Amino acid sequence: MGKNPCSGRENGQVIIDVIPELERIIGKQSPVPELSAGAAQNRFNRLFQKFIQVFTTAEHP
Repeated sequence: MGKNPCSGRENGQVIIDVIPELERIIGKQSPVPELSAGAAQNRFNRLFQKFIQVFTTAEHP
């Protein structure tokens, strides 16, 4: 499994807001900058896709 893309990055809190239990694994994260609704949705979609890729491989989608 690869490194968590949320850990140590300013956007880690975005995933914690959706999966609060993740904070136990990656630790407390910095608050995220507020964005417009569309930009916030794009940020979430991009980050969540990277997060899911941590758990998948070509052999195990």
